[in-house]
Amino acid sequence: KKDGDWLGENIISVNGINFQSGTELGPAIASFGQIVYVAYILESLPKQIAFYRSTDGGLTFTESITAYDLGNDLAEGIDVMVLPDGNPVIAFIHYGPGWVDADQVVIRSYDGGETFTDLISIDDTPCECCTPTLIAGASTYGVSYRDNDFDIRTFKVRVSSNNAANFAEAVETDPTNWEIDLCPASSSDGFIIGDTLFSTWMSNPSTLAQVFTSKTHLGEESIIEWSEVDFMDNYGSQNHPKMDGDSDTQVIVWVEYRESKKDIYAVLIENGFQGSSFSVTQGDSIEHKES
Repeated sequence: KKDGDWLGENIISVNGINFQSGTELGPAIASFGQIVYVAYILESLPKQIAFYRSTDGGLTFTESITAYDLGNDLAEGIDVMVLPDGNPVIAFIHYGPGWVDADQVVIRSYDGGETFTDLISIDDTPCECCTPTLIAGASTYGVSYRDNDFDIRTFKVRVSSNNAANFAEAVETDPTNWEIDLCPASSSDGFIIGDTLFSTWMSNPSTLAQVFTSKTHLGEESIIEWSEVDFMDNYGSQNHPKMDGDSDTQVIVWVEYRESKKDIYAVLIENGFQGSSFSVTQGDSIEHKES
C-alpha cells in the first residue's frame, strides 16, 4: 500500500521455491519505515533460514538471502522483527536431526542483515509447534513463546534491549496452567510499553478454548492483571488472537465459531474498561472466515 492505494500483488519468490508454509508456521513479514523483511524456512537441501529484503517499502525485493544454514538440522515456525535501527531479528524453533532436542532460538543482525549471530537459546523445553512471537517496545524487544513444563503449556517472555541480545530471565505471562500432552499450535501476541507487557493468547484450562489477556510488569516479573477477553456460555471456541494499541487503548481480535459460523471478532479496551465484542466482518459477502 502506497499513498493510500493498494498496488496489487508483488511476487517476490522464484518459481518452485520449497518453503515451509501453514497456519502460524510462516513465512513471516515485518517492517520499520521503508525496510521490509519476509523470512521463511527453506525446506529443500540444504535447509536454511532465509529472507527477502526491501528498502523501498516493499516495491522491490532482493533475491533470497541465507540468514542461517541449518544443514542437517530442522526448524519449524518463524517470526521476524525489524528493530528501530533497521536490524532484523528472526525467531524460530530449532531441532537436531530427526526432530529431537527442540530449542526456542533467535538469531539477529547488527549490520542490516548482512550477517547474523549464531543461535541464541531462549528456552530448551518449548511447546514444539507453537510459533514464537517477537514483541516490540520503544527500547526493548522480546520473544513470547509457549513453554512445556511437564505438559503445563503456558506462555513466557524473555526481553532484551534493542541494541543487544542480552535476554533477561523468562517471565511467565500466562497463569492458566493449561495441562495438555500435545501441542496446541497457537501463538501469542502483544507489545511492550515501558516495563509493561500487554499480551493475548489462547488457552483451554477448562472445556473450551478461550482468548485471554494480561498485563505483566517485566521489571518485577509479576502479572499485574489478567482475564478472559470475552466469553459467554453460548460462545464457541476462540483462537489465534492478535493485539495492538498503547497504554490507554488496546484492540484484540480473534477467530471464533459463533452463531453457526466461523468469524473474526474484536474488543476495544479503553483505560481498563472493555466494550462488547463485535464482528469485524459484518457486511462482508464471505460468511466463513478461516484465519
